[in-house]
Amino acid sequence: MRRVAGIIFLVVSLSIWIPLGISSERGSEPNRLRAEKGVLDLAGWDGSGRIALNGEWEFYWNELLAPGEASRQGEPAWMEVPGAWNDRQASGDEMPAYGAATYRLRLLHVPESGVYAIKKTNIRFASEIYINGKKVLIDGVPALSEDAYVPGNSPRIAAFELERGEAEIVVHASNYDYLDSGIPMPIYFGKQEAVRAAHERSLLGESTMAVVLTVVGLIHLVLFAAVWLYGQRDYSLLLFGLTCFGLAVFNGLLGERPLTLLLDGLSFQTLYTIKDMSSLAGFIVSVYLLRLLQGDRPNRWLRLFVLALLVSLLLFPFLDIREYLLIYQLIIFAEQLLMVWLFWSAAAHYARASRAKRYEALLLLLAVLLLILYSICCWLFGLSLLNSLLLTQIYVVLFSLVVFLIIVYRFYSAFREMDHMHRKLLRLDRQKDEFLSSTTYQLRAPLQDIVHLADSVAKSTAIPPGSGPARSLELIAGTGRKLGYLVQDLHDFSRLKHEDIQPELRNLDLRSAVESVLGLHRSLLGRRPVLLLNGVKENMAAVYADEDRLVQILHRLVGQAAFRAEEGRIEIDAEEQGGFAVVTIRFIGKRKPMHSDERFIADPPLSGEDSADLALLISRRLIELQGGRVLQPAPGEAELPFRFALLLEAEHGGKPARRGTGAKEPAAAAHFLQAARDGRQRPAVLVADPDTASLHAISQLLEQEGLRVEAVHSAKQMREALGKERELCLVLLGVSLTDGSGYEALQEARERFSPSELPVLMLTGRRREEDRKLALDLGANDYVAKPFEAEELLARVRSLVKLRQSVKEAREREIAFLRSQINPHFLYNALGAIAELCVEDPAKAEKLTMDLSGYLRGSFDFRELDSLSSLGAEMKLIEAYAEIEKARFGSRLKVSLRCDADPGLRFPPLLLQPLVENAIRHGLLSRGRGGEVKVTISEREGFLHAAVEDDGAGFDAEAMYVRLQQPERIGGVGLWNVSERLRLLYGEKLDLTSRAGQGSRLAFRVPVAARSARGYDKGG
Repeated sequence: MRRVAGIIFLVVSLSIWIPLGISSERGSEPNRLRAEKGVLDLAGWDGSGRIALNGEWEFYWNELLAPGEASRQGEPAWMEVPGAWNDRQASGDEMPAYGAATYRLRLLHVPESGVYAIKKTNIRFASEIYINGKKVLIDGVPALSEDAYVPGNSPRIAAFELERGEAEIVVHASNYDYLDSGIPMPIYFGKQEAVRAAHERSLLGESTMAVVLTVVGLIHLVLFAAVWLYGQRDYSLLLFGLTCFGLAVFNGLLGERPLTLLLDGLSFQTLYTIKDMSSLAGFIVSVYLLRLLQGDRPNRWLRLFVLALLVSLLLFPFLDIREYLLIYQLIIFAEQLLMVWLFWSAAAHYARASRAKRYEALLLLLAVLLLILYSICCWLFGLSLLNSLLLTQIYVVLFSLVVFLIIVYRFYSAFREMDHMHRKLLRLDRQKDEFLSSTTYQLRAPLQDIVHLADSVAKSTAIPPGSGPARSLELIAGTGRKLGYLVQDLHDFSRLKHEDIQPELRNLDLRSAVESVLGLHRSLLGRRPVLLLNGVKENMAAVYADEDRLVQILHRLVGQAAFRAEEGRIEIDAEEQGGFAVVTIRFIGKRKPMHSDERFIADPPLSGEDSADLALLISRRLIELQGGRVLQPAPGEAELPFRFALLLEAEHGGKPARRGTGAKEPAAAAHFLQAARDGRQRPAVLVADPDTASLHAISQLLEQEGLRVEAVHSAKQMREALGKERELCLVLLGVSLTDGSGYEALQEARERFSPSELPVLMLTGRRREEDRKLALDLGANDYVAKPFEAEELLARVRSLVKLRQSVKEAREREIAFLRSQINPHFLYNALGAIAELCVEDPAKAEKLTMDLSGYLRGSFDFRELDSLSSLGAEMKLIEAYAEIEKARFGSRLKVSLRCDADPGLRFPPLLLQPLVENAIRHGLLSRGRGGEVKVTISEREGFLHAAVEDDGAGFDAEAMYVRLQQPERIGGVGLWNVSERLRLLYGEKLDLTSRAGQGSRLAFRVPVAARSARGYDKGG
């Protein structure tokens, strides 16, 4: 009963704040001013703070009246603000949610003249606000029909000047999406400073909340990833992080909607859908999180319910707001039912919890309750019963804090349990080590005694050498030694786990060590027809190793080879290789069948579970401890020998010889580039190297990677390839070529291409640091010294090809952006010129409009980023523009065109026309007398040369060059845009010549392209 009473007290104490919050908001209107019959008297307001324009507004249903316009309905109806018009009646008629209306309010006795501001919090679902006949705020597009209506509903502020006295406020509102319509929340009015300060405080609070939730979510996702790397999967961290992200997005799009500042480019429909989807996704994740913290697995009904929510969530992006809101309302109702069930489950869990689990169960119950109250506050805010998100923010902060405490408590409990287990395991491990060490000593001591006794008896005169008893004693001694090594293996295995073995390294005679081991095993083999041969040369250099460990290793390996030997020979030989003595133990002859897990592999794990022979695992670790390495069996050897390498004898005062690098195992090259699809060419790579064999080998490697290779020997061939192949993604360049230096060829390439536009990988047979520095200083992207590993070369090629592809994609996006600037720029200016003719000569304006419309419809296709028009089309465009301008300015303007090239040649659209426009508007028309513009185009040496000359005012050419070199556009669009497109498309520059008062000349050239695939109709 005490726990039940505690649950009731918890519910009441946390829930009481919701009605208190509603009543406090309703009863604390600023200055308690209220409009009556469409009039709000401000006589009692001193002009400080802000006021809510609450009360009765004039209301005109299904009309969007301009300020001062009379209504067709006659007398106005009265509508309560804040409130939804579909919840009330105007003129005795009940109004639907979908439609449009006009609100009007007169302000009397404005206290003083000055700058005021008005804040719209929520007007569903599109609105316009007029102050004294002037439109000051628009959100969406309100309209009387659904086709013309565009939704938009975000908190906005508008500032304006008012004179002392009276003011009229007119609000247009329309809604064809939401379930409720009208002005559900107050409109605030006051001095600009007060209104803006209140808005910024609210915006800052909601932004801070979104940031805090995002940071908390990110921290828990990082913790989840860190725990995952250590082999643990605590999904509570993942679910809580995702819950915080969902709440952050939902709160960032609620109220003041600070997240819209970061998502300014998205439509209102998209933002509203993201808000509702984040709410639903956060709810789904939070339910799973709470069930996980409660320790219960989701049952079948919960899984089906969550599956239905996920299906609904996936449908939201494909539905309009009006379509999915009905589904969303049902989901909200189902969510509340599920939350009630979840609360009942958490309460029952708390009531049944043991004393040790009571604190965690209480926190879980509190988290569920706070989540319910948070969802209720969000629901009340959506119904406009709450005007602020203060309670919502308090509940979500408390929910996050409580869940964080639950996770921390669980981690603390787990850490405490792990610490207890850790101490217990350390104690048991210490006892095990002590027992093993004691047992090892107790076993080895009598075994050593047995060996000594057997040796001494065998060497006594009482027993003839070679007799049966002598042979038996030798077997006893050998078996004792073998058992001693096995006991040592047990001890070594424990010490190796703790890295507690420190080898005593010194110079040793390898042949003597091998002979001592083979002597023992000869006695152990007895009469088996297996011959043991010592193939180590007598003049073999000494090895640097631990004598006991070396003998131990040799015993294990010889014993492994002899274990299944039936007939044949076991050979041990060694050879010097790169500072190492490579020891090989092989068996040649007939052997018993051997299972695959008994072979001596190169890198077995240090675990008895994964290998049948513990001795071989220990041998491998002991070899590595002495600075050696275990080697793979030699390729093609059927007998699969054991091979390992030891350091050769130490030099210079007992220090070991320098360790060699060892051979790397070959690895197959991974293809990261796919072959051409649907006829698309593969990326091209230029390889320049004087060595034919090297050139062929590199080409083969690159072609296997899916690249198209252009191979050249000389700098001249390289220049020709660069001029012919414009789609090169990489150059592999040798430091010397048949006709010159590769460094000079690199300098020439860098004059045309930047390192990001055409990466260069230098190839050299020298490894000096100065060569590498010189190559990088001259502009090489990377450097590889010969001989190189195939995988290393291919890895560098992959990286540079990806770099080139990224730069190409970025350039294409930039070109598309430039075109998107210049196309509307021309249209705006052309249509502006026609608009001026509409007053002076409407008939001519109509004709020019039709000509321009027909021309644009037949000439341009802006769907492709790299699409080209024709030269004739560009000339026709200039003619059309010139006719428009001449119609405006008459004899003041002359334009002459001369084209000595094929009009069918492909030409970038809107590349020449902006220069003509610039010459007319800024060159000629800046002077009263006008002038002439000459456009000339000719074809010479594989290029189209274009020039635009005028005899106008001119400009400062040096200053213009500086402006064109800026990374961003300064001033107008025209010249900078043309210059950038020339640079990006062809690597060319815009040539400027001008003198003040004498005119200017702008010229450029582009490579001659093929004839246009579609002709140009001169008739437009």
